[in-house]
Amino acid sequence: MKILLTSPRRSVYTGEWIAAPIQGLLFLASAIRSGTFFDTSHSEIRIVDEQLELIKNPNSLQGLNNSDFTPDIIGVQALTSNLNNGIKMIRLFRARYPKALILMGGISPTQRAEELLKKEILDAIIHGEGEVTFSELVYRYELEGRKAFSKIRGLSYLNDDGKFIKNPPRPNIPDLNILPPPARDLVDIDLYKKISYGRSGNIISSRGCSFVCKYCYSKHQWGVGLRRISVDKLIAEIREMHEVYGFERIRFEDDDFMENPDYVIMFCEAMIATGLNKKVEWEAKGRPNFMKLENLKLLRKANCFRLMMGVETLDPVLLKRMNRGVTSERIERSLNIMSQADIAVQATVVLGIPNESIDSIRYTMNWLDSRLKGRDIMGPCFFTPWDGVEKDMNDSTEFEIVIKDLDFYTGHMPVTSSAACSYDDLMKLYNDMGRSREGVFNRIAHLTSLEKVNSKIGVYA
Repeated sequence: MKILLTSPRRSVYTGEWIAAPIQGLLFLASAIRSGTFFDTSHSEIRIVDEQLELIKNPNSLQGLNNSDFTPDIIGVQALTSNLNNGIKMIRLFRARYPKALILMGGISPTQRAEELLKKEILDAIIHGEGEVTFSELVYRYELEGRKAFSKIRGLSYLNDDGKFIKNPPRPNIPDLNILPPPARDLVDIDLYKKISYGRSGNIISSRGCSFVCKYCYSKHQWGVGLRRISVDKLIAEIREMHEVYGFERIRFEDDDFMENPDYVIMFCEAMIATGLNKKVEWEAKGRPNFMKLENLKLLRKANCFRLMMGVETLDPVLLKRMNRGVTSERIERSLNIMSQADIAVQATVVLGIPNESIDSIRYTMNWLDSRLKGRDIMGPCFFTPWDGVEKDMNDSTEFEIVIKDLDFYTGHMPVTSSAACSYDDLMKLYNDMGRSREGVFNRIAHLTSLEKVNSKIGVYA
């Protein structure tokens, strides 16, 4: 079987042109070609990241015109913000490869399965974790064709009568150690490295989070609870990334790398014992709950240079309503501890949490702006009712969705309004954070322009 795995370009409203390898596609490719779950190791796989193709060539996806590769199966992974681009991509694929089986996966396709399938441009949608479900589909489809759909858990499709069918869910993979390392050899790592400003060395070492913050989509993607690969396996992957691909910086994409302190300590000790801490620097995400000075000093010794920490808001009522499980005092204590450990912070703020006033939002940003120093930065993100999140939020508070175009659902643009903070208030705040107004908030982490990215690959050289 010839399999094409792809991710559509980002929304133009993302404001970010840097691309990094799509980990979900790399894991799918690795599971299929290794035959980890089913006899699929004979498959030929290609991965196309449309964002990367767009940077290399404005006429994106032209490389797929090669006559030597006509896919039997096409898998498209999409988020809420690039779902529209995913639909455009699928229409292109349907016209170019009329005999191919076309699938979608990701949080947004999972939440909108029936709506998408009734557009009659794709064949099935994979729900939740895709490695086992996709592998089974590849195996059974080769033997039985579409007749196999009814046997595959975690799959939605339209039957012969046009009725929407959602098969029983597939349990998450309990032990992530069974998964082979991501298939980085199938993508253009050198180009990712060239344009990424240090963000292409991305790793996912765990799935899930034990917390249930209402504005977060993680629970809809991975479920509640943390699953991790072993420290030995993680160290082996980092070693390969350094020795085979030349990475000197690693970026953990885990929802909360710090959640299990014992694991983090074992990992740091292994980085030091193997000498990888002298070859690779790294950054990760961590909640304020797990910031302890002794542990952070060990992180710094293991060459962690920055942690992304969610501040979100200093309003105690909203922190409780959002199920954050932290206090403003804990946030301030964590910032001080990180400074003492010489670890930089990227402090995230959610702008426009329903029923937070514009004065409260600006207070949080100004408070952070005055406390961050050195390499510290602030990473603001507008509250966005991503697929799966809207219902969670409406259970506890009311807000209006002003912008319904999913292209705007990037987190970089306001799309909602509430009684305490209007859409116009959020737009004024958005303008205050723009690069042309830099200085209103000194510590804003500004996004990378296409011109800067293109200059690294010689377009404007």
